[in-house]
Amino acid sequence: MSIDLRDESIPKQKFTAKSILIFLILFLSGSFIIVYSSNQLIEANKRKTWDIAVATVLESSVVETGSMRPMVKYSYDVDNKTYTGSSNLQAPGFGNKARQYDVAMKLSRKYPKGKIISIHYNPLNNSESVIIITPHWDTYTRIAAGVVLLIISLFYLFYSVRRRRKNIIQQSLAHQ
Repeated sequence: MSIDLRDESIPKQKFTAKSILIFLILFLSGSFIIVYSSNQLIEANKRKTWDIAVATVLESSVVETGSMRPMVKYSYDVDNKTYTGSSNLQAPGFGNKARQYDVAMKLSRKYPKGKIISIHYNPLNNSESVIIITPHWDTYTRIAAGVVLLIISLFYLFYSVRRRRKNIIQQSLAHQ
């Protein structure tokens, strides 16, 4: 006995609100994460074109901002005007407090008071500056997580359609 899947007796597929909601949450979350993190990559690429200035470290310390981070404050001159900036050197903020403190202290010691460093400043807004121009360490991880969420959402959609189709065919066979 063969089944003609084009037969009018097979009811149309309907998705449940739960399956649509799960798909939308996964898909939109993944999309948002990718767009947000991609913007950070774009900003990091723009910083590569910023002008370079010589700066003097004013202070280097470890601060607690929910996690222990190094904080480097520096001053630099552009067009006979002095600007100040600061950076946490993109130190990761995970691990226990002792580990965070050790990492922050090692980074902080690389920038002692009075050290001459190179910084990159925005030529359109001279007061905007950074020591490190590369994207933050977790940007690529977030993009990968967003891609994984998108893939999971598409697999979920595919298997939801497949499961519904299988259930509908089984119901049609049972009624014959």
